[in-house]
Amino acid sequence: MDHVLNTEQIPWTLLSGAGLRGCEQRRNIIANDYTDAYSADVIRVAPGGWFIAQAEDVRCSISVLAGVGKAHVGEENSLVMAGAVIKISDGIPHKLENLSDEFLVFLAIYDPPQTGYEE
Repeated sequence: MDHVLNTEQIPWTLLSGAGLRGCEQRRNIIANDYTDAYSADVIRVAPGGWFIAQAEDVRCSISVLAGVGKAHVGEENSLVMAGAVIKISDGIPHKLENLSDEFLVFLAIYDPPQTGYEE
């Protein structure tokens, strides 16, 4: 296990499917080589893009690193930018949309850990 990880060395993977527009991720920034308690990915959303997740059986904390967007969590809608933390309980539908001309970049931490990524 590397104790220091340069995420810039991890390639972006295009996310596709219903509810996704202009989304890429650097997956497994933190994975089971470090802990079985949670996992983490870096996700970016292109200008005009969005990321919609239906109610899932996972808790997720999102730390916004760059850009400006709108977070829809359940019935709550909030403007978010670097420094914002979004806490999503399991079973709550959510959406993040990019409102800026730059990428909306965030760190997503999942509990329990996400598994089953296609390689």
